[in-house]
Amino acid sequence: MIESMNHGQPKSTRKLRHGFTTGTCAAAAAGAALELILTGSVPPRASVELPGGKEVYLPVFNHGNSGGVTFVEIQKDAGDDPDVTHRAIIGCRIELTDNPGKIEIRRGEGVGIVTRPGLAVSVGEPAINPVPRKMILNEIRKRLPENFSNGVGVTPYIKNGEKLAKKTLNPRLGIVGGLSILGTTGIVKPFSAEAYKETIDICLRGSKIEGHDTVVLTTGGKSEKLMKNLYPGIDDICFVQFADFLHYAIAQAVKMGFHNLLFGCFFGKLCKWAMGYKYTHAHTRSQNMTLLARLAEENDLGDDFVKFVRKANTAREIFESDKPEKDEFIDLIGQKAIETLVKFSEGKSSIKIHLFGFDGKLGGTWANEN
Repeated sequence: MIESMNHGQPKSTRKLRHGFTTGTCAAAAAGAALELILTGSVPPRASVELPGGKEVYLPVFNHGNSGGVTFVEIQKDAGDDPDVTHRAIIGCRIELTDNPGKIEIRRGEGVGIVTRPGLAVSVGEPAINPVPRKMILNEIRKRLPENFSNGVGVTPYIKNGEKLAKKTLNPRLGIVGGLSILGTTGIVKPFSAEAYKETIDICLRGSKIEGHDTVVLTTGGKSEKLMKNLYPGIDDICFVQFADFLHYAIAQAVKMGFHNLLFGCFFGKLCKWAMGYKYTHAHTRSQNMTLLARLAEENDLGDDFVKFVRKANTAREIFESDKPEKDEFIDLIGQKAIETLVKFSEGKSSIKIHLFGFDGKLGGTWANEN
């Protein structure tokens, strides 16, 4: 049984807190709202069973009963994960129906509807993923008394869900009108690599299902915006932000059969690609000025420039310098980066890198000859 998530400890002296998914909150709210309609009371903490079998208890934020319809709301705690739904109000309305034995899960306000293929939910259905749907059904079924003669209408909702969804990838993926109710384990792991990889997979799969052969891979929102300006004719669904998961994104794109990979980045990431890093987050892969200086030295760019590179604080300092050797050095980095990306793709895709300056201007392009 999990009853608390270790609130109150200073972040500098404790491990990152796990939280609960939107699916866990919706399932807990559904079960508690059913208890309210059956018994007339609601527990202060709503119990819910996670997919792994653990039972957890979430504080009830609000509840009510009007006209034969009950509702319970849970305020989501995403732990220390930078989740747009942290502290969102996730609720569920319950009403009894005249369809004996039938549990109907309906779409409430703030929950999106699927309009494109490639997701775990069929087109036209509410964006409630299979695991949360199963959790909701489980919480309802285990609370129904024997010989129950009614059916149950279950309507999960997310307050301000449509507004929050604009901060997510949902619109691009074809989920309109609100957020998805998600979760595979019921627990939100802070800064979860698995969750980010799953997002990359979903984006790539959505693009492939719609028949596209080109995908635009960028390290973040700024580089994506610049690539959209550069390629206005490419569909939004083809743009995928992969952050630091370079090797994973390329391997998945190749596995799904994309033949044209277009990359957008800034100079810091380009340097890390040139060094052959599969994963480029600064926590594990800091900028190696010694290796960069060695590249400059091996290509006879002069002692002064080599010393400058070795002592530089950041890659950006090199990129924005007025050193006469800078342009040649940037080109060397681009060529090395292409070699890395071709290696990661096993030579199965055409690859083109676009380097942008911090002023948004195109700073260089490199491509293989596939």
